[in-house]
Amino acid sequence: MAKWQGRSMKKGSGGRIWPSRKKRKYEFARETPDTTIGGTEKVTVSVRGMGSKSRLRSVKTANVTDPETGKSKKCEIHDVEENPADPNLARRDIITKGAILKTDAGKVKVTSRPGQEGNLDAVLIEGDLEGPVEEPEVDETEVEEAEVEEEPEVEEEPEVGEKAADEEPVEEKPSEEGENSEPEVEPEVEEGKPEEGDEEDRKESE
Repeated sequence: MAKWQGRSMKKGSGGRIWPSRKKRKYEFARETPDTTIGGTEKVTVSVRGMGSKSRLRSVKTANVTDPETGKSKKCEIHDVEENPADPNLARRDIITKGAILKTDAGKVKVTSRPGQEGNLDAVLIEGDLEGPVEEPEVDETEVEEAEVEEEPEVEEEPEVGEKAADEEPVEEKPSEEGENSEPEVEPEVEEGKPEEGDEEDRKESE
């Protein structure tokens, strides 16, 4: 259905205004672009006076400015939390001027008209523009390789045969007592001769 942007046919007091002419074509409005969250898509349309303007069909990032520090940063849009113009626009994730968005930096408020200006500017109302510092991800394969390199090398023990061949024979040195002392020689006993003690016992028994 076409939208008419001409003068209202009613007075402020509620009375009716009788127009002196009919509606004109330039007074009809185009369909709303309904900017949504997605890949950046921009359309250029012609306007009166041989001019042109850009309209955002979808956008993924917003130019967020922190009013306290004056710094600006491009942040990714996650969701449309609130839209004062119409609750149904927030349910459909449609971005208009004044909408409250959830971004990487926190909650922001849209200050531009994405359907008329072709860009999305916002001001930070809650959060931190710097954001948390993310630690770099460590590759598990690199950690495992580093651990393998740090492990000490274990030397293999030689076998018994190889160990005996490698070892030099140790010469046994004779002790000093062995060199100086002579071996003791036991007295030899003749088989035919009886001992003196045996003869005396035999005489007493007789």
